[in-house]
Amino acid sequence: MESQSSESSVIFEAVYDSSLSSGLDVAQYYFSNSVKGSSRQQVRVWSFYNNTPFCSRYTISPKIFQYGRVYDIWRSFCRENGVAEFGEDHKPLVACLSLVMIESGSYAKVEMLRAAIAHEYRIRMLSSPTTHETISVLFRGFRIAHPHERQARLPITEEILTKMCAQLYQTKHGRDGLLASVVLWRTIWRICLEYHTLGRFSDIVKLKRPDVIYKSSPSPHLKIIFKGGKNDQYSEGSERIVATNPNSQFCPVKLAINYF
Repeated sequence: MESQSSESSVIFEAVYDSSLSSGLDVAQYYFSNSVKGSSRQQVRVWSFYNNTPFCSRYTISPKIFQYGRVYDIWRSFCRENGVAEFGEDHKPLVACLSLVMIESGSYAKVEMLRAAIAHEYRIRMLSSPTTHETISVLFRGFRIAHPHERQARLPITEEILTKMCAQLYQTKHGRDGLLASVVLWRTIWRICLEYHTLGRFSDIVKLKRPDVIYKSSPSPHLKIIFKGGKNDQYSEGSERIVATNPNSQFCPVKLAINYF
């Protein structure tokens, strides 16, 4: 194989006995390019098939078989224990994953390591031990022994609304916060509507200007038209009346008037 380099590309020239061997060689470049992007290179492959020479050009990534630091965990484990890096036995993999799990306590880390190892096998067109049924049982044990505690979502309270509106009504935002950004206004307005209508935030986000109607009589209020959503009470064409709130800071009617 001969190569020529320049500032923009590197050209490799190789002669193969068949298009199969040349295609498999070039496939390795594409496999490596599927993980990590880098500066582009051009590959030119000369092949002889049926005694006919032909040239193929490929634009590829020059970095081959690089996955990152996470895969180095497996590589180091194999080196320290004299284990074949691309062997078929699943037991070394079970041992490595278990050690990483007990040391880090991170399910995400061992999941990433398994994906990295599987990818390295895949780009070499080898059968990966990560597909062995024992591995799935092992990961089930990881999840049971190291359960992930989800933080409970707290409901919106008037205290939270007060703190949010304090950001809106800062002195630098002028009278009634009218100089604040549209993003800040939109966020606070939507959250206040969610609080006062007991609706889903995903339904509030879909509201458009014509869906929010201000009425001044018999008393100031908003008539909100919900056009479908996950909440059953807001079926197609349903309306919701939102009255004013004594607290002018997060009054939905006042916020809607200033927002629009």
